[in-house]
Amino acid sequence: MKTTFITMSVLAATLFFTTVTLAADAVWTDNFEAAKIKATKEGKDLLLHFTGSDWCPWCVKLHKEVFSQETFKREAPKHFVLVDIDFPRRKEQSEKVKKQNRGLEKRYRVEGFPTIILTDASGRPYARTGYQEGGPDNFLKHLQELSTLKTKRDALFEKAENAKGVEQAKLFDQALNWLKSNGINSLNEYTDIIDKIIAYDTDNAAGLKANYAVQKVQYESSDRLSDIMSNLDHNLLEEYDKAIKKLEMLIETSKPVPEIVQTIYLKMAELYQEGKKDDAAWLKNLEKAADVAPHTDIGKRILELLEEIEHNSLLVE
Repeated sequence: MKTTFITMSVLAATLFFTTVTLAADAVWTDNFEAAKIKATKEGKDLLLHFTGSDWCPWCVKLHKEVFSQETFKREAPKHFVLVDIDFPRRKEQSEKVKKQNRGLEKRYRVEGFPTIILTDASGRPYARTGYQEGGPDNFLKHLQELSTLKTKRDALFEKAENAKGVEQAKLFDQALNWLKSNGINSLNEYTDIIDKIIAYDTDNAAGLKANYAVQKVQYESSDRLSDIMSNLDHNLLEEYDKAIKKLEMLIETSKPVPEIVQTIYLKMAELYQEGKKDDAAWLKNLEKAADVAPHTDIGKRILELLEEIEHNSLLVE
């Protein structure tokens, strides 16, 4: 009985502290898919907060000055479902959350913290920002201003939908360029719009079909390359063989974009050197990387490296 009482007491205490923690962070969730469902149900947008909560100075500053303030916690959830996408160095996270966050970081092309991305309920981004001075009131005003960008985006898309033929392709192109001008640099969330541009500029009369066809390959190949490399188990030699085969297949579908093919060859060289310890294959893939796009900065650096390797080989001989 005593043991049962102690166990129940510990359980009660655990539940109490869990409840307190959840209550303190009730305005935030770390579940992206659940957040989308909630946003759709409540007619709200998503505020994605990419942060390094326990090591990034500007992230800590933003949390202290804005996100921890009662004004923000009261007002922001009226318009947004708040999603915390954290990359801590000390705080524990489940593997599920870590995997989700890595995927979202890649998906939204996040390159630094803190990054705030506003999306519609489906996850399509329309605005990007970061730390702002002025506390919660100024930040809320800033969010309100950014929210108008979605209205503008939707109006541009509607105008395009009501047009016909190549004019429709041109208007969709204008809409995507407008998004780019407002900080949405990667359009991988708008591939359906890209497909429409390709379809409506049937004969490439506006010069859009060819351009966007290449962009689409670039987005898809980049995502696939990232998936292959991030899922590689570096402790298993056979995983290197599988990854190399996947990269070889990816080269075939990436040929319209030499820069992507170059990157793939570099990754293959890396796998041969790191996992297979095959210097000959490493060198061969470096040469292929240089040959496919010698005009790029990377291509030029590879050529310099190859010249240095050849020079050193001659000295040894």
